[in-house]
Amino acid sequence: MTRVAPTCSLGSQANAALVTALLLAAGCRANFDAQPDATPPDVASALVGCELHLRMEEPRWSDTAPDVLDACGQDDRGLAIGEVTTELDAERGRVGFFYGQGYVMVADSARLRGGRGVTVSAWVRPLAPVGTPPAGLVAKRAATGAKAAYSLFLSRNAHLSSDIDSQNDRIEVPTAVLPDRWTHLTLVYDGSAPKPKRVHTYQDGETTGQWSESSSQIPADFDAPLTIGYLPDEAAPDQYFRGRIDDVVLWSRALGDDEVAAWHAATRR
Repeated sequence: MTRVAPTCSLGSQANAALVTALLLAAGCRANFDAQPDATPPDVASALVGCELHLRMEEPRWSDTAPDVLDACGQDDRGLAIGEVTTELDAERGRVGFFYGQGYVMVADSARLRGGRGVTVSAWVRPLAPVGTPPAGLVAKRAATGAKAAYSLFLSRNAHLSSDIDSQNDRIEVPTAVLPDRWTHLTLVYDGSAPKPKRVHTYQDGETTGQWSESSSQIPADFDAPLTIGYLPDEAAPDQYFRGRIDDVVLWSRALGDDEVAAWHAATRR
């Protein structure tokens, strides 16, 4: 059976030459409108393994229908729950705005469960103060220790933290994420790599650490929904993000250093 590559879009600010090189390196095809000196058009093909891309560009979100659209072509739409909407940002255009009492939920899909490799990427702009309590960014878990496939969140001291396959190998990046400025965060998990090299973290396209992870595969039955802007925890139900989130992307494979850097540059506005 032939696998058809999913489609994904980047904003019109994308650097066409850079993205084309990235896609070709990954064995993908990009369809561009060959108009010299024109504004670079949207990229028509995603990296191999692109499973979800929430661009947060909708004029408004309803809390009764899943209308946070997926640009990867898989139609895994998100549902806005609670105090969350979109608004215009001076730097990035329309983005998701999270008031600290709401989140976006994407229903479970086997493609989103991680398996042997996953990459999670998002642009975030937290409001001050950051880190009290911990603030969920992207998480696929029912609660602490319950079907916890992977999570990306800001710790109490505003450092990027992450769990893969429960909390036994929690990581915390030593540098803080600053409030009131856009930061691009990326988590990469590669279960096929040696244990000390299975997790990599990045900030603004540059590596911030290589981390050990015990699990060589995220269990296939971790079927909790995916949440953006919230870290599910029955004992601490207030772990919401306050601020803006944009361009949430999930790949079902581990991206390399060059790919992470190129994706950051292509989505920087």
